[in-house]
Amino acid sequence: MQTIGENFKKGDYCKIGDNVLIGDNVILGNGIVIYDDVIIGSDVFIADYSIIGLPANREKENGGGLIIGDGVEIYPYTLIQFGKGDKKTKIESEVRILGHSTIGYNSEIKRGAIVATGTIIGHDVNLGDSAIVNARSYLKTGVSVGKLAHIATIASIEYDVLPFSTVKGIPPYVENVNIAGLKKYGYREEEIEIIMRAFEIVFKEGLTVSQAIENLVSKMEKKAVIEEIKEFLEKVKNTGRGLVK
Repeated sequence: MQTIGENFKKGDYCKIGDNVLIGDNVILGNGIVIYDDVIIGSDVFIADYSIIGLPANREKENGGGLIIGDGVEIYPYTLIQFGKGDKKTKIESEVRILGHSTIGYNSEIKRGAIVATGTIIGHDVNLGDSAIVNARSYLKTGVSVGKLAHIATIASIEYDVLPFSTVKGIPPYVENVNIAGLKKYGYREEEIEIIMRAFEIVFKEGLTVSQAIENLVSKMEKKAVIEEIKEFLEKVKNTGRGLVK
């Protein structure tokens, strides 16, 4: 059984599984496959030949889930895996996933993020609010990418990426603060200058993550953007995964 909202449109050769919930004003292209128990919000567009909710091992397990928020755009030949265990794969509102991309199980793509063409995102990845991953990039399993980070084309990301970073190169490195993104989303000049000073501390040669946190606490005023960076670094320290520098 499916629950489908108003103004639903679908192309030819689509297959929708059981217990699927679809909101209002959803458009499916041709050849879409939606597996069982997927939840799709309103005003969602899914383009041709995408596969939504494929079980991680191609066999359904207990638990898991896949939730796609309102206003999401998913372009052709995209694969999004169903969550497993006690977690869900989550695609939050206003996300854009461009064609030929893969989102692994239990990953969370936060509000307004963009995943460009041909990108592969491993399982249990966290992509922050309004972050951008450019074409043909790879995010390794378990990686966290902070809010408003901007990752350049053909990047292979094996470590966590600090919020507000611009990352480029092979191997990847932090080039600068994502000033254009910060301005676009209304950050004041004062806040941008604070973030730039924080980056100078965090990326000072030879500092461990723990030392960077200590220096932020001792040398920077307690501002919201500093707290956000510090909280992200605390998570990096706890996982031991390391930071793209």
